[in-house]
Amino acid sequence: TFTWQQTLQSGNVDYVVMGEGEISFPLLLEALANRASPLQLQKIPGIAWRDGEEVYCNSPQPPIRNLDELPFPARELVDFSNYMQTTLDGQVATPIMTSRGCPYRCNFCVIPNLPQRKWRARSPESVIAEIELVLQKYDIRAFIFIDDNITIHIPRLKKLCQMILERHLPIRWWCMSRADTLIKNPDLVELMARAGCSTVFMGLESANENVLQDYNKRENVETGYQAVQLLKQFGIAAYASFIIGAPEETEKDIEHTIDYAVHLNPYAAQFSILTPYPGTAIFPRLRPRFLTQNWDLFDGTHAVFQPFHLTAQRLEKLLEKAYRKFYLRPSRIWNALKSYQIKSAIQVIRFLRKHHLSRRRSNDEGLSTTGTVH
Repeated sequence: TFTWQQTLQSGNVDYVVMGEGEISFPLLLEALANRASPLQLQKIPGIAWRDGEEVYCNSPQPPIRNLDELPFPARELVDFSNYMQTTLDGQVATPIMTSRGCPYRCNFCVIPNLPQRKWRARSPESVIAEIELVLQKYDIRAFIFIDDNITIHIPRLKKLCQMILERHLPIRWWCMSRADTLIKNPDLVELMARAGCSTVFMGLESANENVLQDYNKRENVETGYQAVQLLKQFGIAAYASFIIGAPEETEKDIEHTIDYAVHLNPYAAQFSILTPYPGTAIFPRLRPRFLTQNWDLFDGTHAVFQPFHLTAQRLEKLLEKAYRKFYLRPSRIWNALKSYQIKSAIQVIRFLRKHHLSRRRSNDEGLSTTGTVH
């Protein structure tokens, strides 16, 4: 969506559908089936395309206002035996979308700049109908709510939870939320727990107030602590995400975030290196400091721009340290062994090995990971 011109000029792609594709993509397929002329292609909103050496970008596709009009995903076309590792609480899980967009403007996120960035939601009735269909047809009882933030509209989520309880739906579910919303609405958290909420993913990002301000998070450090404690109170697993490597961060700042994560001790923690993706507010700001244009390395585990106070190599070492310090604590390993939940520790070890080999490959390909300390 944000690199359509570069993508088309590569010569490997003929058409790009930008943002939501449910309306534009079928129109494009129909036009191609009918061997449409360039003049006809110009009438399809929401696509960019190539004609010989020339590239074109049509007018954007307006946001889909009524998401209830979209059909349910064609799960009958999916072989679920290929997805047995996608689990929640030991059960095979399927993704489900109940809303789109986000009104917040974190500067490392692309959502605020998407053509269809405005928040829109399906009705609780539509969501319940899809859940009941999945239960009946596939006997899948675990759901991954992939909304960018399912708790944006509190009354809607409360109604959804109440309908789950009224229908006695035997489901478990995972979702994403902001920490500040949760601590302002403890009654919502209690209701979510009773309705089967198993895990809440929260972007806590940093233990440093100045970094949170730089990310435009509009939250403070104490908010994250309170949210984790609130979720624990109602038996919901807190999955906390942290981003290290803000341009002005020092090694001491990053160590502080690692210690903060250990002190919080959520059910799970995800650590990533700040990565400026096209479409984010930080992309043009950090582009002059890029160390590579290899998009394979824009994966959150490699330092792709030069920080001000660290080498890129040191930043990647700190990422490894964060995972080791959080997951390889004796108490955490012992609890995992007692509950037979050794999967997370194994995944961390595999990550560290993979990242070590990946960094060696990057160096072999000529990517400088040393950089300059300013």
